[in-house]
Amino acid sequence: MFDLVNGKDAIGRDAEILKAGGSLVSTIYAADEKWFAERKITAHNISSTNNPLSTTDGLNQIARMLADGTITARIRSTVELDGAAQIIEKLRSGGLRGKAVIHL
Repeated sequence: MFDLVNGKDAIGRDAEILKAGGSLVSTIYAADEKWFAERKITAHNISSTNNPLSTTDGLNQIARMLADGTITARIRSTVELDGAAQIIEKLRSGGLRGKAVIHL
């Protein structure tokens, strides 16, 4: 699972979705790796240029993890740029669970 938004107070809910043996990547360094490991989930944190996963190579590694199914992103909605404002509001209000893709 690729979590772009949940902070430390909410990211634990991802454990309800992931199966034992699953993987989680937090892009805002919110995952408590030890806490997830106790639940048999491998958590990765990426943020800042100091983290090796934040480099071009690191982002390519994440892309490979998505491509081979090691992690998944729940894409619930895809919109064109002119629909961006509406989909962002829906995400903020909790009306969409999962990820949204905005085509540019």
